[in-house]
Amino acid sequence: NRKIAAAKNRIRYAFKHSSSAAKLRDKYQLAEVLKGVKLKKIESLSVPLDKVLSVEEIQKLINETKDITIKLMVMFLISTGVQISEMLAIRLTDLHSADNVFYEILIIGKNGRERIIHAKKKFVDRIHEHFKGITFLFEHDGRPYNRIATTNRIKYESLIIIGRSVSAIQLRHTWALIQIQHGKPIRAVAAVLGHSDP
Repeated sequence: NRKIAAAKNRIRYAFKHSSSAAKLRDKYQLAEVLKGVKLKKIESLSVPLDKVLSVEEIQKLINETKDITIKLMVMFLISTGVQISEMLAIRLTDLHSADNVFYEILIIGKNGRERIIHAKKKFVDRIHEHFKGITFLFEHDGRPYNRIATTNRIKYESLIIIGRSVSAIQLRHTWALIQIQHGKPIRAVAAVLGHSDP
């Protein structure tokens, strides 16, 4: 926007000191052209603090839920920052051993964009042991979980335990905030989230 505004000012200055400056018609034509060059609207994309959870709320939700399925899903979402649809689409073939501690997990985001996240092997093995997936990491009866039904289960559990309905996207936002508060560069956080623009 600064560059656009500066360019418009330079053009006006150049016109003012040109031989056409006295021609009223040229002046109005230039004014119309410059009016057509709009500054880009910059909207705030920040997430309000009431849309993220505190560390205490996260711990309470994880520690007090009796639903082991939801516990593991919430733990995965809050420890990786993936979207719920991305989590539910993880296939066992997307898991690759990075070392003795971590798996590299291939995540397929919007428009088929791929990225790699890391998760502790012990945790992922615990998930696999609970869900007993053959194709998907999070699987039941041979099928991946439904995104809407899973989100509703998370909302229900959080409403009972911490007194407010929490969506899966709020867990993602919370993960991002925690990373930034711990000094992680915003570009790195954006890359893990799969955002092309920080």
